[in-house]
Amino acid sequence: MTGPEREERNRQIVERIKAGEPTKAVARKFKMTSINVRTICRKAGLRKYRKRRDRGTKQARNAEIVERIKAGETLEDVAKEFELSLSTVKEMCRKAGVRAQTLQAQERQSRNAEIVRRIQTGETQRAVAKEFGMSPAGVTRICKLAGVNKQNITQERNAEIVRRVKEGETYEDVASEFGLATGTVNSICLQAGVSRHAIRAERIREELHARNTEIVRRVKAGETPTAVAKDFGLTNNQVTYICRQAGFRQRQRIDDKDQRQRRDAEIVCRIKAGEIQIAVAEAFGMTPQHVGLICREAGVNPRVIKQEETQARNAEIVRRIKAGGSRTAVAAEFGLVRGTVSRICRKAGVSVLALKQEERQTRNADIVRRIKAGETLEDVAKEFGISKSSVRNVCRQVRKKAQTDQSLCAGSAAEEDA
Repeated sequence: MTGPEREERNRQIVERIKAGEPTKAVARKFKMTSINVRTICRKAGLRKYRKRRDRGTKQARNAEIVERIKAGETLEDVAKEFELSLSTVKEMCRKAGVRAQTLQAQERQSRNAEIVRRIQTGETQRAVAKEFGMSPAGVTRICKLAGVNKQNITQERNAEIVRRVKEGETYEDVASEFGLATGTVNSICLQAGVSRHAIRAERIREELHARNTEIVRRVKAGETPTAVAKDFGLTNNQVTYICRQAGFRQRQRIDDKDQRQRRDAEIVCRIKAGEIQIAVAEAFGMTPQHVGLICREAGVNPRVIKQEETQARNAEIVRRIKAGGSRTAVAAEFGLVRGTVSRICRKAGVSVLALKQEERQTRNADIVRRIKAGETLEDVAKEFGISKSSVRNVCRQVRKKAQTDQSLCAGSAAEEDA
């Protein structure tokens, strides 16, 4: 520090002391000792003219400091504002009977409150200690000072875990929510007499009971076992067994003889009308074998009826094929495949290939006739649904055949002349 700078500093120190500031505050401001401040004042001739702080002003300052500490301000902020040491402010508060807290103490208090809150919500000591960077023993000590009984909290947490597992939540979801391992959740449930397999088995039993109840309700409402079994992915026998276990028989026994006769007559009538045995059996809640027995007792053979229907159908198929229908269209109309139509025609002595050949010859003759009449290849091809090259090939084949016939006729005439 140069001479002018030192003189300026000493001048400021003397002015502050004259203004009534305490020696310690001025020394702290200029980073020197109180002895140095007094020495500078004595050299400036300020010793016998030094003004002492008014006692009333000091008491007012101390009262303001205490009030601000009561309002919640920290010791560090108040001491910095009044340019006092931390111990001086703390001593003022002690004399006034006010408990003051430093900034670190406030932070520690809020941290401890957060730790206690999280422990009360059910988090483990290890997880909370790891997050706040302390040991589990420190967390336990903080909870004890706050009057929190960890054993009661653990019991409440375990009861909540068991309740949620019973309601159907998985071990993994409960463990992630409470910050525990899956094995810990499993141990808690086992101690409470709750097993994962027992819960799953109970849930499956409840689902099966609900499903069976719905099946029985729908069958009682009049739905067929086939439709119900298809909706639930079961077989007819399984649906029948479920209904029988519930005390409901789909095929109710008819004790009235007249009613039974009317039912049998209706069954025979529907079979004669062409319905199949399976559909009639489902409609009356019986097996197809029972329907067949009723029909045989009435002198009606469902097999013969079916054969007659098949023969009539085959005759209609042969008639349509002879009339020029295609195998694909006829098969699609009767719900058959093309090979079945060919087999039916073959059994009837009708050659599909011969029919197609005749149709092709007639078509080719028509094509040649229209070409000779002057129509273009494009128009003829579009009319018959073929390409222009196919039209050319047809004309070439007809011309070649005509030339062959002419040569054969000329050869025959030569032989006759000879």
